[in-house]
This record gives sequence, C-alpha cells and structure tokens, in this order.
Amino acid sequence: MFNVDIIFCIFAIVFAIFKGLIDFKPIKEKIRLTKEQQRKSIKHGYLYELMIGIKNQKELMIYRAFDFLKQKWKLEKVEYDKTEIHMQKINSKFNRVQESMSIVFNALIIIIFANLVKENNFTIGNYVLITMAVNVTTSNIYHLINQLAQMLENYTHYETVHGTAYYSEKYIETKVEGTEKFKLQNQIKISNLRFTYPNSKTEALDGIDLLINKGDTVVILGENGSGKSTLIKVLLGLYQVRSDSVLIDGIPINQFNKNSIYKKVSVVFQDYIQYHTTIKDNVGIGDIENYKDSNHMYKVLRHVDIKLNNNNLETKVGYIDEESINLSGGQWQRLALSRFYFKKNPEIAIFDEATAALDPMTEVRHFNDILTQCEDITTIIVSHRVGIAKRADKIVVMENGRILEQGTHTELIEIKGTYYNMWMTQKEWYQEEDKVTADVKQSVLN
Repeated sequence: MFNVDIIFCIFAIVFAIFKGLIDFKPIKEKIRLTKEQQRKSIKHGYLYELMIGIKNQKELMIYRAFDFLKQKWKLEKVEYDKTEIHMQKINSKFNRVQESMSIVFNALIIIIFANLVKENNFTIGNYVLITMAVNVTTSNIYHLINQLAQMLENYTHYETVHGTAYYSEKYIETKVEGTEKFKLQNQIKISNLRFTYPNSKTEALDGIDLLINKGDTVVILGENGSGKSTLIKVLLGLYQVRSDSVLIDGIPINQFNKNSIYKKVSVVFQDYIQYHTTIKDNVGIGDIENYKDSNHMYKVLRHVDIKLNNNNLETKVGYIDEESINLSGGQWQRLALSRFYFKKNPEIAIFDEATAALDPMTEVRHFNDILTQCEDITTIIVSHRVGIAKRADKIVVMENGRILEQGTHTELIEIKGTYYNMWMTQKEWYQEEDKVTADVKQSVLN
C-alpha cells in the first residue's frame, strides 16, 4: 500500500485512530451506568431472592407480605431497565457514529482511487490490493485501540465485581388449604403429634401431647434439634400433619384458611429475615394492613429502644444500598421484635428463639415487657434459656422430639429433673434481674 501511494497509508492510520478514540469517549458514562446497573441489579435481585427464597416463605406467608415485596421489586426492576436502555442508547449512538465514519472513509478511498486510476492508469488488481490492505490496516489499529479502551473500562470495575452465591434450605409447605375462619376461643390440643422431614428416618416430633389454653403463656425449652421450632411450624400450619394431631377448639388445623390464621398470629422467628431496605419496611411488614401508620411505628421503635438516625423511618439499613447503616445482631433482633409490637390485636404470639442475640439479662427484660403486653394473648416462647420460665403458666421441656417434662416452675423444680438441672446451671445469669425486681417491689411498699 505504501509503495502504491502513501496517501492510502495516511488515511488508513488516521481513520483507524479516530475510530478507535471514539470508544474512549463514552467510557466515563458507561462506567457510571454500569455501577448504577450493578447497584440496581443488587436491589431488585435481593428483593427477588427475598420473595423466592425457601427459608423466607414462612415469614412472608404469615405476614402476607409477598404482594408488598413484589411491588417493591417491580419498581426497582423498572429503574434497572431504564438504566439498561440508557446504556444501549449510548452504545447505539457511538456505533452509528463509527459506521458513518466508515461510510465516509470508504467513499473517500473510492474517490481518491478513481482519481489515481484516471491519472496513472491503475488496474483493478491494484484496487483490490489497496482495498484489502486498507481494511486490514484500519481493522488492526482500531481493534488495538478498542482493546485498550475495554481494558481501561474493565480495570475500573475489577475490584468491585464479586461472585455471588446463594444458599437455600429445604422447606416443606403444607399443601392443604382449609376454608374455616380462624379464631381461638378456648384451647389448642395436640395429641400424639408425629412429624418426619423428607429424606430423614428420624422423627422430628415423636408422640407430642400438649394442651394450651387461651391466654396461657407457654415456654418451650430444649437444646438445638430437640424439636421446638418444628413444633411451632406445625402449630402455624406450615407443615402437613395428621388431621387429628392438632385441634383448635376441636377443629383440625388444616381445615382453617391460612390467611385467617396469619392475620391472628404474630411471630418472631429465630431465623427472622433481615430486610435490607428501610426501617419502615422492617417494622411495617409485621402488619402490612397498617403499614402507613407512622405514629404507631414511632411508638414501637421507642418501645424496643432502638435508636437509628433519630428513628427516621426512611433510614436504609443493611448493606444493599451505599447509604445504608449496617446493624449489629442485637439491633436486627430488636427490629424483628418490633414487628410483634406493630401487629395490632393478635390472638397468638409466638417467639421462636427470638432473643438469642441478646444477653440473658436483656432477654429477660424484653420478655417481661412482652408478657405485660400479652396479658390476654396466648403466648408461646421457644428458648434454650430458662430466665423467663418462672412467669409461664406452663413449661415444656423437649429432647429428641419428645416432651420430657411439663408443668409450672415450682412443680418442675420439685421433681428435680431436666428443668431443675437447667435452672440450677443458668440461675446465676438472672440473679441481678431478681434483685432489681425485689428492689422495685420494696420501693413500692415503702
């Protein structure tokens, strides 16, 4: 090409450089949009996983929060799609510019070659040779510059791009949907209750017999794996069991409509969800129908003694958003407890290891306050600590899916069995609380 005419060399090099430099121009905007896409992708991806995550289903069903989260996901997805469209428009714009340059360049090559043919009698063979040489030269130079531009863009993202792994665990949902409207008038009766998880040969619940009267406070104690949480999920209708195993005022639990149960039950699970959105969402999901009741929400936040950004309800928490405040385990647990306080007029309150992240003294104080709130509510507390058991109407001690002992604190202390051993081991944790309670009583008497 150089031997035929130097003008083709100059044109080819200049064109390739200018075409390649165009790839550098949108880099900053593309980097900004890519980061924005990543942030928005994390948000709508998180909400999507929140909705479909197996371990989340029990809480979402009970709080009837699926449609609420679906709407939030839809809004985030729309924002993500807008950013994606903007990115595509930028790519299309600069592609059009480069294509236009290619058309103009090829036209100039044809014009220049035509003039040279006219003056120097160039042959068709020269034309083919020049065209191929120009294309190879411009293509190689352009791709070299293009690769440099991509390397620059990729390098900017290198340290911020990480792989994401998702973990899920098996969850078995009861498939029977009843039609009865739930209402607890007298008692919950559990008779010879048995339950085995799929792919397991060991019974998680083995012949459970238990009577819970309306308004009772029942504390279920036991080590991990003793069957406490499984029993709770059966009582909530989340697991399928024999129809006569669990009766509500004589009616099998699977004959009740699930939503009617969940409307009357407030639950704080051990594996509660940390909603990485706002304080308002974390509290409001406890009672979606009253989500907009901000005054009640402020009272709840003051009650659980969590001070986050002056309890601004729109404060973002977690790690999904750059402006979010990350919380300690105790703060997350207080937010989970706030969902119980936010629920209006529940008939049953269940706490499944709900205060495990709190120290024993703080746990007892919280439960004393909870029981004060639950004077007319049937309350079931699952724990491996005995601190609150003294105030229970009934204590149930479980081991390997069976009930070992049940009775009041005084009754179980007298028989000196498993509960007695647990109490003697842990009682020193609560001596200060007993002293404070005694001092308060004494001051009242004085």
